[in-house]
Amino acid sequence: MSLLGVNGVLPADAQTVKDKRAAAYKSAKSVMPPDLYLVYRVADRVITTNDIKRPIRVAVRNNVDCAGILGLDPNSAKCQSVQMLPKIDKATNFDIWAAQVVGTMSGDANAFALSNAGTLFLNTAMLKELTGKIDQVACVVAHEIAHITQNHGEEKRKKQIELDQKTSVHVSRSVSKARGAQNAYVTGMAILGGINAGLGNSTYSTDMALNNLQISAMLTRPQVAKLALNYTPNISDSINEMQGLAANFAEQAWNRIQYNLRDHAIEFAGFSRKLEYEADLLGVEYVAAAGFNPRECIKLWTETMNHNESKLIKRLLPEGVEDPGISRSKDGAYSGMTLEEIRRAAMQSTVAAAKDEKDEKKEDDYKKVPEDVLASLKSHPDGKSRAAAIREHILQKSKLSRLERQGLSRMNTIFVRNWSYDEDSDSVVISDSFTRPEKAGSKDAGITGIDVDASLGF
Repeated sequence: MSLLGVNGVLPADAQTVKDKRAAAYKSAKSVMPPDLYLVYRVADRVITTNDIKRPIRVAVRNNVDCAGILGLDPNSAKCQSVQMLPKIDKATNFDIWAAQVVGTMSGDANAFALSNAGTLFLNTAMLKELTGKIDQVACVVAHEIAHITQNHGEEKRKKQIELDQKTSVHVSRSVSKARGAQNAYVTGMAILGGINAGLGNSTYSTDMALNNLQISAMLTRPQVAKLALNYTPNISDSINEMQGLAANFAEQAWNRIQYNLRDHAIEFAGFSRKLEYEADLLGVEYVAAAGFNPRECIKLWTETMNHNESKLIKRLLPEGVEDPGISRSKDGAYSGMTLEEIRRAAMQSTVAAAKDEKDEKKEDDYKKVPEDVLASLKSHPDGKSRAAAIREHILQKSKLSRLERQGLSRMNTIFVRNWSYDEDSDSVVISDSFTRPEKAGSKDAGITGIDVDASLGF
């Protein structure tokens, strides 16, 4: 697809527009690093042609291996902060500089968005994979912008809360079963001790058994408390209900709890994959409207991008249980939901109503993945189905052609999206407001780009 006119020649008025816009972008190019300028230009075109009405910040970051180089928990807030830092000078912080250098050389190609903050990041490993592939750069940028416009970060936060509540109920039940077993043991020992006393026999063995259980329960308390700290408040409170259990009964409870946590992780990963699928298809529409080739997105999602949710699901599913979201057909044909259906489904809760205790699964069945958890994966295509879904979406040629025409008309103006380059964070904010090309990115108007004297008339 091309943003040029017939035979690649711009009409005279369009040539004037192009010249005016080129002057604005020339000033941006003079202050931004080349990699950031590339992503900025692509993002600006996607945002403008799709009439996205919110500011979006763009940044390029080096990879950081928190665990391997810095010895940090990859999920910790400190690690996440380090990963968002711009390039660090060797003299400023050698450890972070080294982590960024090594991570850039060996890191995984990745991009991600913080939808609440309206920020998208591409890492340098991803840019290396996309060398010379402007259409695939557009596919990545459009995919991440789709996460932002659909506010997927907030959707995931809500889902996390729902699943935490659901999982805490199951964890409490697992603890309750272990506590019931311990109470039955105590009752049995008490009865045996009473029988021995009635017969005039020694109660030493039963007394020692009960005493040892109490000591074991006391020793287990700090271990339980430490374990609970690794989880969210709701789940942590339920795990702390193990306080008072002796070691063998606490272990029995923990064995069950690990399956509760597994189900939580699978269902959340499945929900995340649904949002990825939505961003795939909406991103394809953004790409088409911006005048890039949407077919390049197929190769991108099958060969370049990491799909962490799918890897997690594969690790968590028991041996012999297949992921319901993966196509079983030989050619990877996909006849699933449309983008509109996925959008509705993505906003609906997949959490089943909590069952009464009497409906609890049989004792020997708790290791299996619950049906409602498996069902949460079915509408979240992956693997061949994911690429096939994009391919099928691209076949809607009339729709994509309409989007391209709309996008082209939105570029046919001398006004450009205002922008502000932040040197400290090495990022650029693309505004939702337009300005004349010569005023875009002006430092004279500060961060906001507002000429306050002109606005207030003195």
